[in-house]
Amino acid sequence: MAENRIGEIRRINCLTSEMDALYHQASVKMGISDSVSIILYNLYDAGGACLLQQICKASGISKQTINSALKHLSMRGLVDLVYAEGSRKNKVAQLTKEGSRFSERFIAPALDAEVKALSTLTATERKRFEAEQPRSKAYPLGCNRDRGAAPSQRARFPPCCPCPSP
Repeated sequence: MAENRIGEIRRINCLTSEMDALYHQASVKMGISDSVSIILYNLYDAGGACLLQQICKASGISKQTINSALKHLSMRGLVDLVYAEGSRKNKVAQLTKEGSRFSERFIAPALDAEVKALSTLTATERKRFEAEQPRSKAYPLGCNRDRGAAPSQRARFPPCCPCPSP
């Protein structure tokens, strides 16, 4: 029994590595780092703005790396950092007009490809696939996003807003 589980774990790890490699290749083609790509994906998926602490929590990337990537994005004119409404502590990253155009050009096609890939599965296959994905305590799989991100991407790039409890 344990040997079967080890084989399953290896297959899941292999598939995850392949997906990560595809996203890395896309980031290289866009001329951005993986961290920048993840931030843009989160911002685009969240409608253009997200609290920094939520980006850190959702992505699993350290605060230092997020801040470094955001500095790069800010210097390129793609993201602005502002204080959250009513706060002098919490900051929000928000896409600029140029950042929105960049995201529409590069991030939206990735999200569309995920939706197309997911749509090739039957409802039963999607449920099984989702059930096999690792779950985040902060953002459990199964949330219903307007854009319909693939379950695999909810695991890697959870939305900035917490999913409702099942």
